[in-house]
Amino acid sequence: MKSDVKKKVSFGNVILGLLLIILAAFAFWYGNVVMAVNSGTKFFMVWFVLGIMFLVLGIITVRGKWGKVHKAIKILIALFFICSGILLAITWSLIIPHFEDRGEPGADAVIVLGAQVKKSGPSTVLKYRLDAAIDYLNDNPDAVCIVSGYQGKKEPFAEAKGMKEYLVKQGVEEDRIIMDDKSKNSSENLEFSKKFLPKDNAKVVLVTSNTHMYRALQIAKKNGYTNISGLSAHTPKLFLLNGMLYESLSIVKNTVLGRM
Repeated sequence: MKSDVKKKVSFGNVILGLLLIILAAFAFWYGNVVMAVNSGTKFFMVWFVLGIMFLVLGIITVRGKWGKVHKAIKILIALFFICSGILLAITWSLIIPHFEDRGEPGADAVIVLGAQVKKSGPSTVLKYRLDAAIDYLNDNPDAVCIVSGYQGKKEPFAEAKGMKEYLVKQGVEEDRIIMDDKSKNSSENLEFSKKFLPKDNAKVVLVTSNTHMYRALQIAKKNGYTNISGLSAHTPKLFLLNGMLYESLSIVKNTVLGRM
């Protein structure tokens, strides 16, 4: 009887351990995919850290070594997974409802938040944002467009400059475009862009990626925007998980820093 119980426990350990090792392999692969985009951030390292963690837990589980792990460490691991699950559940419930934001018609200004630019033009993420803005600007010819973003270390020029060039090539009149090429993050994007609004309490449509929209709107309200709506741009499916995780951690960070 005892032998049977041991076999069942051992088999369960092997299955759970293999699942953890598979998760580790996915995290390492996905981290490499995100790193290959060369977006200018080091967030891909989070996936490598998760990969190492899953791999270690998987090996310990397969080998049946949990009994030798100190109780305090087991508690910390359990708390990590519980707190992570709660954090993702809460933040994703806030992020996902904004995926289909389409912006209120008749805006006085459209603010497009920056993302990486390359010599060849806007990155895929930024192109989606700009294309969404172009559609809105074509439908609302009285709106001006404020493009926002500085020049990062791995960028050939300021994001705002690259955004303006792309918009002009796509037929947006140059005199409708205002550049903020000094802002380094979402908070500064919205703080600095406010100075370029055509009038007090201007009606604003904010354009950014769907995963980023919730945080961006909260930061805008923190900066005094009272008449603002969001226009969400598509995020490529391959990078959706990375964007969701990034935003979950960024919501916590910006909340702690009082930015939203």
